Amino acid sequence: MGASWEVQNKVRPGVYSRNTSEDMSLSQVSDRGVCALPLKLDWEVKGLIQLVNGENLLKKIGYSIIDKEIFPIKEAFKNARIIYLYNIAGPGKKSKATDEELTAEAKHEGIRGNDITIVIEKNLDNSYEVKTILGTLEVEKQTITSIDDFKSDFVTLSGTLKEVAGLKLTGGETGVVTNESYISFLEAVEREIGSINAIGYPGEDKDIKELFVSFTNRIRNEVGYKIQCVLSEYPEADNEAIYSIKNGVMMDTVELGSNECVPYILGAVAGARINQSLTYHKYIGATNITGDLQNEDIKKALLNGEIVFTMSRDGNIVIEQDVTTLKSFNKERPKALRKGRPSRALDNFDGDIDKAFYTYYIGQVDNDDIGRAVLKNEIYKLAKKYEELGAFQNIKLEDFEIYQGEDIDSVFIKYAVQPVDSVDKIYIERMIK
Repeated sequence: MGASWEVQNKVRPGVYSRNTSEDMSLSQVSDRGVCALPLKLDWEVKGLIQLVNGENLLKKIGYSIIDKEIFPIKEAFKNARIIYLYNIAGPGKKSKATDEELTAEAKHEGIRGNDITIVIEKNLDNSYEVKTILGTLEVEKQTITSIDDFKSDFVTLSGTLKEVAGLKLTGGETGVVTNESYISFLEAVEREIGSINAIGYPGEDKDIKELFVSFTNRIRNEVGYKIQCVLSEYPEADNEAIYSIKNGVMMDTVELGSNECVPYILGAVAGARINQSLTYHKYIGATNITGDLQNEDIKKALLNGEIVFTMSRDGNIVIEQDVTTLKSFNKERPKALRKGRPSRALDNFDGDIDKAFYTYYIGQVDNDDIGRAVLKNEIYKLAKKYEELGAFQNIKLEDFEIYQGEDIDSVFIKYAVQPVDSVDKIYIERMIK
């Protein structure tokens, strides 16, 4: 192909080549479905743990998705793609057991370690077969010749290898939850904030709810990431980024309070596509609602910015309307933002602009007329993608403007978009002849 060129200034005769491509947008519509959830775990793994829908959770958090101890995770995964889980239990104690010179100790604190039993059998070749039993399930089996060969996700062995018919660990304790636990959760979330669509608090403490609202506002307004937050019975948030659940549901004979429904709605809010409304979204697994809500009660709750569960005509438990807690409207927060779908679409759009600029433009594009024209075209093309997906409508190039900012290295971006919402109400007028 010959040597490469950037400017046509070569001296010697020859062939010079360079690569180019058709005009294409560097901005992409990002995937959704990522949420963060604080939960007290009896297997006290530390830090923010990334869980992927469909993966085996046993080695990560000591429980399977079908175990009742992690029911909130199961609920969130009905809609979420990824959960950042944070154990809010304080320091506890590890389970332990000793048989003569052999000691087994759980890898993590918490009462889950009390479900561990170690079985060791000696083979004819003087090797040992070691089984790790968790509850009634054999989770590991390995053959080793020395105690240093033993590798486990659940337990450590020390001392001298010997046969044991069943060495059951005891003494494990789960730590208590304090307000500081939630502060630590939010600090961990902030370190991963660029990856998270929504956070939720499945508790009832009003002070903690206020803490979550303050955190959400700070991250949105000061840090610049448009996360959303799901709470129960906190409509006073009056914020397009905050969802508040009014009532609970029944799952056969099990009653879930409004706060226990937070993980499900958290997954739904995080997992909703930019062109998807949660109005009449089915609550998977719910068989009835709690609370004696009459028609006037439901209308009042909706106008108050509350998520209400009702029974549809076909007998499904559904979200009556996809609403945020916003009810004080002004020029900066118009009425359109009281609905979840347009609010999420606008947040996602801002997030996609941010990601594209940080990746491809900041420090790389000149702040002149040509550079600003490139940025304008990039934002416009991204908005057109949103239009193609049904999240925006009536996108026009003249609605996007970029100016020189007050500083030599800054730009001022101004754009107007019209988000799309779903049809929630149909009005019919009949003419009778």
